[in-house]
Amino acid sequence: MVYFLALFFLLVPASTSQPTELFFPGFSGTISDNLTLTGSAKIEENGILCLTDATGPLLGHAFYSYPFRIKSSTKSEAFSFSNSFAFAIVPEYMSLGGHGLAFVIATSKHLKALPRQYLGIQNATEAEDSPSNQDLVAVEFDTARDLEFQDINDDHVGVDINSLNLMWQVVKY
Repeated sequence: MVYFLALFFLLVPASTSQPTELFFPGFSGTISDNLTLTGSAKIEENGILCLTDATGPLLGHAFYSYPFRIKSSTKSEAFSFSNSFAFAIVPEYMSLGGHGLAFVIATSKHLKALPRQYLGIQNATEAEDSPSNQDLVAVEFDTARDLEFQDINDDHVGVDINSLNLMWQVVKY
């Protein structure tokens, strides 16, 4: 199965038929040619990738532009990989927090998604009819509690599989 990756900076797969390392120390110059930006996502002149800004409830995606195989077509096991990235979530009003972001592995770059509590992953219909028909895995870095998705508190890291209903959560990151 071929997947697209969103919001990543380093990926090291175990397969030798594709790149063994994708490294983005910033997003200036030709590096940005490897990304597909949607919604409000943009690359600032200083090379920082911004998915949203403070103008309202926005949605932005940054996907690696090329399909990336993470599972063998002959075996049922997935390739091993590691990921490392740095990010900042800066809410408009510090005391209110805001919704976070997610590192996503999906079969498509075309997510029918909404901002806010949907983190740009799903829309309200898909969230109600979970699991979605879109194969995806997301690690969410959330800064707002959404009882709709069984969040345990505000600041948490969660793992989503085909749904925003969390499979695993870690309190306070």
